[in-house]
Amino acid sequence: MAISPESFYKKILVACNVGIDEAFGKYTLLQTIAYISLIAGILCFQKRPDEHHMVLPNGNYQYKNIKHLALTLFATGMAGYAYTLYNIGGIVYLLTHLQDRVALQAGQSALMLMQLAPVGCIMLLVAYGLEKKKLLFVLFLICFICLAFAYSAFGARKNTIVLIITCIVAVHYVIKRLQFNFLTVTSFTVLFLIIGIYVVAIPIVRGDLKKEAASNSVRVFVYHSSYTFIDIFAANYFNSERAWKMQGYFSPAGNVFSTKPKDSLPQTDQGVYFKSIVMRNKDYRPPLPRACLIKTSWPTENFGFAYANFLLPGLIICFFLQGMVFTFLYRLLSKDYYNPALLCLYVIAILTFNFSSLRIATFLRILPFLYLSYVLFNLFGRGKGLLESLKIKL
Repeated sequence: MAISPESFYKKILVACNVGIDEAFGKYTLLQTIAYISLIAGILCFQKRPDEHHMVLPNGNYQYKNIKHLALTLFATGMAGYAYTLYNIGGIVYLLTHLQDRVALQAGQSALMLMQLAPVGCIMLLVAYGLEKKKLLFVLFLICFICLAFAYSAFGARKNTIVLIITCIVAVHYVIKRLQFNFLTVTSFTVLFLIIGIYVVAIPIVRGDLKKEAASNSVRVFVYHSSYTFIDIFAANYFNSERAWKMQGYFSPAGNVFSTKPKDSLPQTDQGVYFKSIVMRNKDYRPPLPRACLIKTSWPTENFGFAYANFLLPGLIICFFLQGMVFTFLYRLLSKDYYNPALLCLYVIAILTFNFSSLRIATFLRILPFLYLSYVLFNLFGRGKGLLESLKIKL
Protein backbone atom coordinates (compact mmCIF):
# COMPACT_ATOMS: atom_id res chain seq x y z
CA MET A 1 0.00 0.00 0.00
CA ALA A 2 2.93 2.31 0.68
CA ILE A 3 4.30 1.58 -2.80
CA SER A 4 0.91 1.74 -4.51
CA PRO A 5 -1.58 3.88 -2.50
CA GLU A 6 -4.15 3.65 -5.27
CA SER A 7 -4.55 -0.06 -4.48
CA PHE A 8 -6.05 0.75 -1.06
CA TYR A 9 -9.74 0.00 -0.62
CA LYS A 10 -11.52 3.17 -1.74
CA LYS A 11 -14.71 2.17 0.09
CA ILE A 12 -12.91 2.48 3.43
CA LEU A 13 -11.95 6.07 2.67
CA VAL A 14 -15.49 6.84 1.53
CA ALA A 15 -17.06 5.31 4.67
CA CYS A 16 -14.64 7.24 6.90
CA ASN A 17 -14.81 10.42 4.78
CA VAL A 18 -11.03 10.90 4.85
CA GLY A 19 -8.13 11.05 2.42
CA ILE A 20 -5.53 8.31 2.31
CA ASP A 21 -2.76 10.42 3.89
CA GLU A 22 -4.97 11.43 6.80
CA ALA A 23 -6.18 7.86 7.25
CA PHE A 24 -2.67 6.41 7.38
CA GLY A 25 -1.39 9.22 9.58
CA LYS A 26 -4.02 8.69 12.27
CA TYR A 27 -3.65 4.91 12.12
CA THR A 28 0.14 5.11 12.46
CA LEU A 29 -0.13 7.30 15.54
CA LEU A 30 -2.73 5.05 17.20
CA GLN A 31 -0.86 1.88 16.31
CA THR A 32 2.31 3.30 17.84
CA ILE A 33 0.45 4.02 21.08
CA ALA A 34 -1.02 0.50 21.02
CA TYR A 35 2.43 -1.03 20.51
CA ILE A 36 3.90 0.96 23.41
CA SER A 37 0.99 -0.14 25.61
CA LEU A 38 1.59 -3.79 24.65
CA ILE A 39 5.30 -3.56 25.51
CA ALA A 40 4.43 -1.83 28.81
CA GLY A 41 2.08 -4.71 29.69
CA ILE A 42 4.77 -7.27 28.89
CA LEU A 43 7.44 -5.47 30.94
CA CYS A 44 5.08 -4.88 33.85
CA PHE A 45 4.62 -8.63 34.38
CA GLN A 46 8.05 -9.78 33.19
CA LYS A 47 10.14 -12.29 35.07
CA ARG A 48 12.91 -11.22 37.38
CA PRO A 49 16.38 -11.97 35.90
CA ASP A 50 16.98 -14.82 38.34
CA GLU A 51 13.84 -16.60 37.17
CA HIS A 52 15.07 -17.16 33.60
CA HIS A 53 16.31 -20.70 33.20
CA MET A 54 16.02 -23.65 30.88
CA VAL A 55 13.89 -26.39 32.43
CA LEU A 56 15.31 -29.85 31.83
CA PRO A 57 13.30 -33.09 31.81
CA ASN A 58 13.29 -34.70 35.23
CA GLY A 59 13.63 -38.28 34.01
CA ASN A 60 10.19 -39.37 35.21
CA TYR A 61 8.58 -39.47 31.78
CA GLN A 62 6.93 -42.69 30.63
CA TYR A 63 7.77 -42.67 26.95
CA LYS A 64 5.47 -45.46 25.78
CA ASN A 65 2.53 -43.84 27.56
CA ILE A 66 3.34 -40.49 25.98
CA LYS A 67 3.44 -42.05 22.51
CA HIS A 68 0.17 -43.90 23.04
CA LEU A 69 -1.51 -40.84 24.52
CA ALA A 70 -0.30 -38.66 21.63
CA LEU A 71 -1.70 -41.07 19.06
CA THR A 72 -4.97 -41.37 21.00
CA LEU A 73 -5.43 -37.58 21.13
CA PHE A 74 -4.56 -37.24 17.46
CA ALA A 75 -6.89 -40.09 16.44
CA THR A 76 -9.73 -38.62 18.53
CA GLY A 77 -9.32 -35.22 16.87
CA MET A 78 -9.20 -36.70 13.38
CA ALA A 79 -12.23 -38.89 14.17
CA GLY A 80 -14.18 -35.69 14.88
CA TYR A 81 -12.96 -34.34 11.55
CA ALA A 82 -13.91 -37.55 9.70
CA TYR A 83 -17.38 -37.55 11.26
CA THR A 84 -17.88 -33.95 10.19
CA LEU A 85 -16.82 -34.82 6.63
CA TYR A 86 -19.34 -37.66 6.65
CA ASN A 87 -22.12 -35.32 7.81
CA ILE A 88 -21.47 -32.69 5.14
CA GLY A 89 -21.18 -35.14 2.25
CA GLY A 90 -17.55 -36.19 2.10
CA ILE A 91 -14.20 -34.69 1.17
CA VAL A 92 -15.08 -34.25 -2.51
CA TYR A 93 -18.19 -32.24 -1.65
CA LEU A 94 -16.19 -30.12 0.78
CA LEU A 95 -13.43 -29.36 -1.73
CA THR A 96 -15.96 -28.39 -4.39
CA HIS A 97 -17.91 -26.13 -2.01
CA LEU A 98 -15.13 -24.33 -0.14
CA GLN A 99 -16.87 -21.01 -0.74
CA ASP A 100 -19.59 -22.28 1.65
CA ARG A 101 -17.09 -23.58 4.25
CA VAL A 102 -18.49 -21.43 7.11
CA ALA A 103 -22.04 -22.67 6.58
CA LEU A 104 -20.83 -26.27 6.22
CA GLN A 105 -19.03 -26.14 9.57
CA ALA A 106 -21.94 -24.50 11.40
CA GLY A 107 -23.48 -26.79 13.99
CA GLN A 108 -20.85 -29.52 13.55
CA SER A 109 -20.07 -30.05 17.22
CA ALA A 110 -17.88 -33.10 16.48
CA LEU A 111 -15.42 -30.75 14.80
CA MET A 112 -14.54 -29.37 18.24
CA LEU A 113 -12.70 -32.63 18.92
CA MET A 114 -10.14 -31.50 16.37
CA GLN A 115 -8.66 -29.27 19.08
CA LEU A 116 -7.01 -32.45 20.42
CA ALA A 117 -5.24 -33.32 17.16
CA PRO A 118 -2.53 -30.60 17.23
CA VAL A 119 -1.79 -31.39 20.90
CA GLY A 120 -1.28 -35.04 19.95
CA CYS A 121 0.97 -33.97 17.07
CA ILE A 122 3.13 -31.76 19.32
CA MET A 123 3.18 -34.49 21.99
CA LEU A 124 4.88 -36.81 19.49
CA LEU A 125 7.48 -34.12 18.89
CA VAL A 126 8.00 -33.80 22.64
CA ALA A 127 8.35 -37.59 22.90
CA TYR A 128 11.01 -37.47 20.19
CA GLY A 129 12.81 -34.73 22.11
CA LEU A 130 12.85 -36.87 25.22
CA GLU A 131 13.75 -40.15 23.53
CA LYS A 132 15.50 -39.74 20.16
CA LYS A 133 13.80 -42.56 18.26
CA LYS A 134 13.31 -42.19 14.52
CA LEU A 135 9.90 -43.89 14.66
CA LEU A 136 8.57 -41.07 16.83
CA PHE A 137 9.73 -38.46 14.34
CA VAL A 138 8.21 -40.41 11.43
CA LEU A 139 4.92 -40.63 13.31
CA PHE A 140 5.09 -36.91 13.98
CA LEU A 141 5.64 -36.12 10.28
CA ILE A 142 2.71 -38.33 9.25
CA CYS A 143 0.41 -36.66 11.79
CA PHE A 144 1.63 -33.20 10.82
CA ILE A 145 0.96 -33.75 7.11
CA CYS A 146 -2.49 -35.24 7.77
CA LEU A 147 -3.45 -32.37 10.07
CA ALA A 148 -2.15 -29.68 7.71
CA PHE A 149 -4.19 -31.23 4.90
CA ALA A 150 -7.29 -31.41 7.11
CA TYR A 151 -6.99 -27.73 8.01
CA SER A 152 -6.36 -26.74 4.39
CA ALA A 153 -9.31 -28.79 3.17
CA PHE A 154 -11.55 -26.48 5.19
CA GLY A 155 -9.85 -23.49 3.60
CA ALA A 156 -8.32 -22.47 6.94
CA ARG A 157 -4.84 -20.94 6.68
CA LYS A 158 -4.40 -19.68 10.21
CA ASN A 159 -4.69 -23.10 11.86
CA THR A 160 -1.96 -24.53 9.63
CA ILE A 161 0.33 -21.57 10.27
CA VAL A 162 -0.28 -21.82 14.04
CA LEU A 163 0.59 -25.54 13.84
CA ILE A 164 3.86 -24.80 11.99
CA ILE A 165 4.90 -22.13 14.49
CA THR A 166 3.98 -24.38 17.45
CA CYS A 167 6.26 -27.07 15.99
CA ILE A 168 9.10 -24.55 15.70
CA VAL A 169 8.60 -23.45 19.32
CA ALA A 170 8.52 -27.09 20.45
CA VAL A 171 11.75 -27.84 18.58
CA HIS A 172 13.37 -24.82 20.25
CA TYR A 173 12.41 -25.80 23.78
CA VAL A 174 12.45 -29.59 23.82
CA ILE A 175 14.81 -30.74 21.06
CA LYS A 176 17.49 -28.15 20.31
CA ARG A 177 17.81 -24.43 20.92
CA LEU A 178 17.59 -22.64 17.58
CA GLN A 179 20.65 -20.48 16.92
CA PHE A 180 20.85 -17.35 14.80
CA ASN A 181 23.18 -18.54 12.03
CA PHE A 182 23.28 -18.91 8.26
CA LEU A 183 21.54 -22.29 8.22
CA THR A 184 18.70 -21.10 10.47
CA VAL A 185 18.19 -17.86 8.53
CA THR A 186 18.18 -19.73 5.21
CA SER A 187 15.75 -22.35 6.50
CA PHE A 188 13.35 -19.74 7.85
CA THR A 189 13.55 -17.70 4.65
CA VAL A 190 12.50 -20.75 2.63
CA LEU A 191 9.78 -21.54 5.17
CA PHE A 192 8.36 -18.00 5.05
CA LEU A 193 8.32 -18.10 1.25
CA ILE A 194 6.36 -21.36 1.35
CA ILE A 195 3.95 -19.90 3.91
CA GLY A 196 3.53 -16.77 1.75
CA ILE A 197 2.60 -18.90 -1.26
CA TYR A 198 0.25 -20.94 0.92
CA VAL A 199 -1.47 -17.79 2.26
CA VAL A 200 -2.24 -16.63 -1.29
CA ALA A 201 -3.03 -20.08 -2.68
CA ILE A 202 -5.76 -21.07 -0.22
CA PRO A 203 -8.13 -18.16 -1.06
CA ILE A 204 -7.57 -18.87 -4.76
CA VAL A 205 -8.40 -22.56 -4.25
CA ARG A 206 -11.48 -21.51 -2.28
CA GLY A 207 -12.63 -19.64 -5.38
CA ASP A 208 -12.82 -16.32 -3.53
CA LEU A 209 -10.18 -14.45 -5.47
CA LYS A 210 -9.68 -15.91 -8.92
CA LYS A 211 -10.08 -12.68 -10.87
CA GLU A 212 -8.32 -10.53 -8.30
CA ALA A 213 -5.46 -12.99 -7.93
CA ALA A 214 -4.91 -13.08 -11.64
CA SER A 215 -4.84 -9.31 -11.98
CA ASN A 216 -2.94 -8.28 -8.84
CA SER A 217 -1.18 -11.03 -6.88
CA VAL A 218 0.69 -8.53 -4.66
CA ARG A 219 -2.57 -6.92 -3.51
CA VAL A 220 -4.03 -10.35 -2.82
CA PHE A 221 -1.06 -11.29 -0.65
CA VAL A 222 -1.17 -8.04 1.34
CA TYR A 223 -4.91 -8.02 1.98
CA HIS A 224 -5.06 -11.70 2.85
CA SER A 225 -2.04 -11.86 5.13
CA SER A 226 -2.66 -8.67 7.12
CA TYR A 227 -5.57 -6.99 8.87
CA THR A 228 -3.97 -3.54 8.66
CA PHE A 229 -6.66 -2.22 6.33
CA ILE A 230 -9.31 -3.19 8.90
CA ASP A 231 -7.42 -1.35 11.64
CA ILE A 232 -7.14 1.70 9.39
CA PHE A 233 -10.90 1.66 8.98
CA ALA A 234 -11.48 1.40 12.75
CA ALA A 235 -9.01 4.19 13.50
CA ASN A 236 -10.74 6.60 11.13
CA TYR A 237 -14.40 5.64 11.36
CA PHE A 238 -15.09 5.56 15.08
CA ASN A 239 -15.43 8.68 17.21
CA SER A 240 -17.27 9.67 20.39
CA GLU A 241 -20.65 9.50 18.60
CA ARG A 242 -20.06 6.21 16.79
CA ALA A 243 -18.27 4.30 19.58
CA TRP A 244 -20.10 1.10 20.53
CA LYS A 245 -19.22 1.23 24.27
CA MET A 246 -19.54 -2.56 24.62
CA GLN A 247 -23.03 -2.48 23.12
CA GLY A 248 -24.01 -6.05 22.24
CA TYR A 249 -20.66 -7.52 23.36
CA PHE A 250 -22.24 -10.06 25.71
CA SER A 251 -25.43 -10.62 23.68
CA PRO A 252 -24.10 -13.68 21.77
CA ALA A 253 -23.71 -15.52 25.10
CA GLY A 254 -27.48 -16.08 25.06
CA ASN A 255 -27.38 -17.67 21.60
CA VAL A 256 -26.62 -21.07 23.14
CA PHE A 257 -30.05 -21.21 24.77
CA SER A 258 -32.02 -19.51 22.01
CA THR A 259 -34.36 -21.41 19.68
CA LYS A 260 -34.57 -18.55 17.17
CA PRO A 261 -33.21 -18.95 13.62
CA LYS A 262 -29.46 -18.24 13.44
CA ASP A 263 -29.92 -15.27 11.12
CA SER A 264 -31.99 -13.51 13.77
CA LEU A 265 -29.40 -13.86 16.55
CA PRO A 266 -26.66 -11.37 17.57
CA GLN A 267 -23.28 -12.10 16.00
CA THR A 268 -20.29 -13.41 17.91
CA ASP A 269 -18.00 -12.13 15.18
CA GLN A 270 -18.45 -8.37 15.29
CA GLY A 271 -16.34 -8.09 12.16
CA VAL A 272 -19.55 -8.47 10.15
CA TYR A 273 -20.51 -4.97 11.33
CA PHE A 274 -17.18 -3.57 10.13
CA LYS A 275 -17.55 -5.01 6.65
CA SER A 276 -21.22 -4.07 6.36
CA ILE A 277 -20.40 -0.44 7.27
CA VAL A 278 -17.78 -0.22 4.54
CA MET A 279 -19.57 -2.12 1.80
CA ARG A 280 -22.94 -0.40 2.30
CA ASN A 281 -21.63 2.96 3.57
CA LYS A 282 -24.14 2.86 6.39
CA ASP A 283 -23.73 2.73 10.17
CA TYR A 284 -24.29 -0.71 11.70
CA ARG A 285 -23.71 -1.66 15.31
CA PRO A 286 -24.24 -4.62 17.64
CA PRO A 287 -26.41 -6.45 18.39
CA LEU A 288 -28.07 -6.38 14.94
CA PRO A 289 -28.66 -9.96 13.68
CA ARG A 290 -26.84 -11.44 10.70
CA ALA A 291 -29.95 -11.18 8.53
CA CYS A 292 -29.37 -7.40 8.40
CA LEU A 293 -25.67 -7.70 7.58
CA ILE A 294 -23.20 -8.87 4.96
CA LYS A 295 -22.52 -12.57 5.43
CA THR A 296 -18.71 -12.33 5.54
CA SER A 297 -16.51 -10.62 8.09
CA TRP A 298 -13.53 -8.33 8.59
CA PRO A 299 -12.20 -9.59 11.96
CA THR A 300 -11.99 -6.72 14.45
CA GLU A 301 -9.02 -8.14 16.41
CA ASN A 302 -7.65 -6.23 19.41
CA PHE A 303 -7.14 -2.87 17.70
CA GLY A 304 -10.57 -2.77 16.09
CA PHE A 305 -12.39 -4.01 19.18
CA ALA A 306 -10.62 -1.60 21.54
CA TYR A 307 -11.01 1.50 19.38
CA ALA A 308 -14.56 0.75 18.24
CA ASN A 309 -15.72 0.52 21.85
CA PHE A 310 -13.62 2.94 23.89
CA LEU A 311 -11.44 4.85 21.41
CA LEU A 312 -7.94 5.77 22.66
CA PRO A 313 -8.43 4.75 26.35
CA GLY A 314 -9.69 1.35 25.20
CA LEU A 315 -6.70 0.96 22.91
CA ILE A 316 -4.23 1.62 25.74
CA ILE A 317 -6.01 -0.65 28.25
CA CYS A 318 -6.64 -3.58 25.88
CA PHE A 319 -3.09 -3.70 24.55
CA PHE A 320 -1.62 -3.31 28.04
CA LEU A 321 -3.75 -6.22 29.27
CA GLN A 322 -2.85 -8.27 26.20
CA GLY A 323 0.83 -7.77 27.02
CA MET A 324 0.20 -8.95 30.58
CA VAL A 325 -1.59 -12.06 29.30
CA PHE A 326 1.31 -12.89 26.96
CA THR A 327 3.85 -12.60 29.78
CA PHE A 328 1.68 -14.59 32.22
CA LEU A 329 1.37 -17.46 29.73
CA TYR A 330 5.11 -17.43 29.04
CA ARG A 331 5.78 -17.67 32.77
CA LEU A 332 3.36 -20.60 32.88
CA LEU A 333 5.18 -22.28 29.99
CA SER A 334 8.62 -21.65 31.52
CA LYS A 335 7.62 -23.81 34.51
CA ASP A 336 7.04 -26.78 32.19
CA TYR A 337 8.38 -26.51 28.62
CA TYR A 338 7.77 -30.22 28.05
CA ASN A 339 4.01 -30.16 28.44
CA PRO A 340 2.56 -30.03 24.89
CA ALA A 341 -0.69 -28.48 26.08
CA LEU A 342 1.20 -25.48 27.47
CA LEU A 343 3.25 -25.18 24.27
CA CYS A 344 0.04 -25.10 22.22
CA LEU A 345 -1.64 -22.67 24.61
CA TYR A 346 1.26 -20.23 24.49
CA VAL A 347 1.52 -20.13 20.70
CA ILE A 348 -2.25 -19.94 20.19
CA ALA A 349 -2.42 -17.02 22.62
CA ILE A 350 0.49 -15.12 21.05
CA LEU A 351 -0.93 -15.49 17.54
CA THR A 352 -4.68 -15.27 18.10
CA PHE A 353 -5.65 -14.06 21.57
CA ASN A 354 -7.23 -10.65 21.98
CA PHE A 355 -10.32 -9.17 23.60
CA SER A 356 -12.64 -9.14 20.58
CA SER A 357 -15.79 -11.21 21.12
CA LEU A 358 -14.85 -13.72 18.41
CA ARG A 359 -11.36 -14.42 19.80
CA ILE A 360 -12.59 -14.64 23.39
CA ALA A 361 -15.29 -17.13 22.37
CA THR A 362 -12.77 -19.17 20.36
CA PHE A 363 -10.27 -19.15 23.21
CA LEU A 364 -12.90 -20.31 25.71
CA ARG A 365 -13.83 -23.21 23.40
CA ILE A 366 -10.19 -24.31 23.13
CA LEU A 367 -9.25 -24.09 26.81
CA PRO A 368 -11.16 -27.20 28.06
CA PHE A 369 -9.43 -29.40 25.46
CA LEU A 370 -6.01 -28.00 26.32
CA TYR A 371 -6.62 -28.48 30.04
CA LEU A 372 -7.78 -32.07 29.45
CA SER A 373 -4.58 -32.71 27.47
CA TYR A 374 -2.52 -31.09 30.24
CA VAL A 375 -4.04 -33.36 32.88
CA LEU A 376 -3.72 -36.52 30.77
CA PHE A 377 -0.07 -35.78 30.00
CA ASN A 378 0.72 -35.39 33.71
CA LEU A 379 -1.36 -38.42 34.63
CA PHE A 380 -0.10 -40.92 32.05
CA GLY A 381 3.07 -39.34 30.67
CA ARG A 382 4.57 -38.55 34.06
CA GLY A 383 2.76 -41.00 36.32
CA LYS A 384 1.52 -38.30 38.67
CA GLY A 385 -1.52 -38.77 40.87
CA LEU A 386 -4.87 -37.40 39.79
CA LEU A 387 -4.94 -34.47 42.22
CA GLU A 388 -1.38 -33.45 41.34
CA SER A 389 -2.15 -33.78 37.63
CA LEU A 390 -5.06 -31.36 37.95
CA LYS A 391 -2.87 -28.60 39.37
CA ILE A 392 -1.30 -25.92 37.18
CA LYS A 393 1.96 -24.44 38.45
CA LEU A 394 1.60 -20.66 38.61
